[in-house]
Amino acid sequence: MIVAVLLILAGGLLLYYGGDWLVDGAVGLSLRWGMSPLVVGLTVVAFGTSAPELAVCIKSTLNGLDDIALGNVIGSNICNIGLVLGLAAIVKPIAVQSQLIKIDVPVAIIAALSFVLLIQDGQVSAVDGGILFAMVVAYVFFSIKMSKKESKQVEEEFDEEVKPSQKSSLALFGLILAGLAGVTYGGNIFVDGASTVAAGLGVSDAVIGLTVVALGTSLPELAASLMASSKGHGDMALGNVVGSCIFNLLAITGITALVEPLDAMGINKVDLGVMLFLMVALLPILWTQKKLSRIEGSFLLLAYCVYTGYLFMSQSTVTA
Repeated sequence: MIVAVLLILAGGLLLYYGGDWLVDGAVGLSLRWGMSPLVVGLTVVAFGTSAPELAVCIKSTLNGLDDIALGNVIGSNICNIGLVLGLAAIVKPIAVQSQLIKIDVPVAIIAALSFVLLIQDGQVSAVDGGILFAMVVAYVFFSIKMSKKESKQVEEEFDEEVKPSQKSSLALFGLILAGLAGVTYGGNIFVDGASTVAAGLGVSDAVIGLTVVALGTSLPELAASLMASSKGHGDMALGNVVGSCIFNLLAITGITALVEPLDAMGINKVDLGVMLFLMVALLPILWTQKKLSRIEGSFLLLAYCVYTGYLFMSQSTVTA
């Protein structure tokens, strides 16, 4: 068990730093190739911070641990909104002035509803994966088009957060390769450790995926959003979380299902309901005053803590 915990810790560190290197390299090259900081922030950064989820999901499903893979996707979204966004708002209220509220949050809700509908038959087939991946491709192109209509203030915020790198192109390629290696190997040992802990504690793979694995793969989003929030960059903090949720549901699940269809029988309606509730609740919360206050952030954090407590209490009841 000690070895398994060490694998989780080591894997978590590799996922975190690997994701960070991957984002730094990809952002540096994207800016050098002419993409605007706003577009890079809404697409490259969002996908880069979801790289740990992708590595873990592919490793899990290839090992026959579909509950960990899907639990990771659903749990990461719950963690992103409840824990990451909740903590970011508590650090500093998040004021939002971009089109995130009108476009990206509704897109995230549509993505969640599509995901839920597709797994009602108890699986995510290759066809389902193709549909989800096609949706994320459409979202990326739509985001690039709509970014041209953002206000100057929002553009300046992203300009400050997403800065050109002084490293050479070769060094940036090296960061990308190191990042890919980090998230790949980190994902492998993280899943191995998590599945061993689940077996040792008598906890289901789904619960481990929804909690421990989801928290570990959400570390990049947590770091990025807390940093952006502390600087008063609300659009960046929210965009990182919402973009990551969209990529988790569409890109991560889609790519994983294309690699290997997923069995969704271990995911229950409570897990899906909590994810949908938090994503839908985000819209009226932000719409009212165009910000996420400390009180509202505390509510999101409390919801996350209650849900996590419920998961482990229900497992204890089943075990007993």
